[in-house]
Amino acid sequence: MLLKAARLWHCVVLGASVQRSSRRVGPIAEYSPRPRCPEDWPIAQFSREAEELLQQLGDQVYDTFQGRTDVDVEFSQGVLTLRFPNGTFVLNTQTPNRQIWLSSPLSGPARYYYDLDTGKWRNSRDDHMLVDRLQKDLAVFTGCNIQLNL
Repeated sequence: MLLKAARLWHCVVLGASVQRSSRRVGPIAEYSPRPRCPEDWPIAQFSREAEELLQQLGDQVYDTFQGRTDVDVEFSQGVLTLRFPNGTFVLNTQTPNRQIWLSSPLSGPARYYYDLDTGKWRNSRDDHMLVDRLQKDLAVFTGCNIQLNL
């Protein structure tokens, strides 16, 4: 649909009433919501994607700190736990919400959804990527230049 005028009548439906307001808007695509993992996304597919990510993250962190006895990496029943002497990172799946939750001793809690368009796990508030945040927090927390290649 082509917009020919600079003004567009925008209808907002609030319950039974309709309010009209005049405001300048750009192409409709600019106002589309961010792509999110749909709630009707099959649980089996969500579980497969989430488990694959957590398994890969656990393997890479384990390989990075393999020689250290003070680091423990555990993945069980959808929960990845990364224990360090001065704190613990926890990543777990939230199947009903189709999300992965991260608890970081540095940046605190965060929720991530699977972006079907990019195939990446994005933060539900500020759109940063899960892997980027975890990599940054681990580097600061451990003093090691860790690279998570996913």
